[in-house]
Amino acid sequence: MWKRLKRLGSYREVTLPVSAFGVALFGLCVVVGLKRYPPANSAEMASWLQAVGSLVAILGAFVLGQSQANQTLRTSQLLPRNADILEQDRYRQVVALVCAEAQRVNTAAQSMSNADLKFLWEGEFQSGLDYVLQAFDAIPMHRFAVPSRIVHAFNVRQSVKRIQGYGERFLGDADNSNSDTFRDLVSGAATTLAEHMKNLDKTYPEQTR
Repeated sequence: MWKRLKRLGSYREVTLPVSAFGVALFGLCVVVGLKRYPPANSAEMASWLQAVGSLVAILGAFVLGQSQANQTLRTSQLLPRNADILEQDRYRQVVALVCAEAQRVNTAAQSMSNADLKFLWEGEFQSGLDYVLQAFDAIPMHRFAVPSRIVHAFNVRQSVKRIQGYGERFLGDADNSNSDTFRDLVSGAATTLAEHMKNLDKTYPEQTR
């Protein structure tokens, strides 16, 4: 029976009308009983009140039990979904960290002198990009779940890897003669990277942003 009722809607949608009908039927029975068998004295009235109170308590326990069961059912249905949302949010944060580190390199490239840029690249940026890419690569790509999300996340990684490659290629010379080339290439890659990250964010539900 409950399986059939479940097809009609949630337990709450079913049990509330049933409970209301039960209360109405119970009240009708009490009225009819009092009219047909009116208490002759205070002792009989007390017996009536005790019987009515017992039935009310039973009915209340039934309604409360159904309400708790319904709440437990809703909670159990939400747990897997909430766990998936939290997992996807953790992955998105890792990708955002990768993107932020690459954008930090671009900001420095556009504002620092050649000597300072090379110093920071060798002392901080190169290893920083290594670390964030390692964190990204620790995520199995299939765990991003949505095909478009996988594509955009991979594009973010490739853009960051490209920036890293530019640094290794153009910031290794002693006279910094290729620093301007590095700036131009990184600027273009950073613009593409921001677009990929924007497209990735669009694949996530609002509650995870």
